Amino acid sequence: MPLATIVATHSALSATRSRKAKVALLADCLSRLTRHEVGTGVAYLGGELPQGRIGLGPALLDALEVPAASTSTLRLEDIDTSFSRIAGISGAG
Repeated sequence: MPLATIVATHSALSATRSRKAKVALLADCLSRLTRHEVGTGVAYLGGELPQGRIGLGPALLDALEVPAASTSTLRLEDIDTSFSRIAGISGAG
């Protein structure tokens, strides 16, 4: 699933107070996840990383000064794999 779909669903959930609308948004998004994406998708929709804290925060990402892409190409599985790699990095500092 495109990560943009998870982000758009999360944003739409935050923008509405209607319980009925929230259920519909979640049902639509979750029904499009593959079986192996469900756990990761649910965590991301809840605003959590399955890996827990990985040491990357908004301040670090803002400091990169990388322009936003014109189109989103990230996929949920790919970004989750990257976060798992980052979480596995250790060392001094």
